[in-house]
Amino acid sequence: MFTKQDYRDYFATLQNAERQMIKCAYKILSEVSDADVRNALNNLRNDELRHLGLVKELFAILEQK
Repeated sequence: MFTKQDYRDYFATLQNAERQMIKCAYKILSEVSDADVRNALNNLRNDELRHLGLVKELFAILEQK
């Protein structure tokens, strides 16, 4: 069974991964001009931003418990 600290550690790992993905997407977007690739990267970035928001929600839920 996970302890509260185990959850914090896991959520922190997820948070870091999502932030890294967002940074990578922004970096690549600044270097790519192909519209189809940019569209796909924008979609990917938007998903990662949504994921980061979900991780923040998980942290909030954990702190309520």
